[in-house]
Amino acid sequence: MRLPALEIKAPEMVTPLSLYRTGQADARRDEQDYNLSQVGERSKAGDYPGAADAAFKAGKPDLAMR
Repeated sequence: MRLPALEIKAPEMVTPLSLYRTGQADARRDEQDYNLSQVGERSKAGDYPGAADAAFKAGKPDLAMR
């Protein structure tokens, strides 16, 4: 009997347990949120045409509306 394949996340999206112990996990999550917000701001300026549409289709309407 074979086990189902596991979904593997991209390494940059996985927070190591050691960061939780040192309290850096929140800072890392805030940085990722900031980077996502910057993509939304750039799409508003036209730097990334279609980024707002992609964000909306990906289920992140808050990024698409910025």
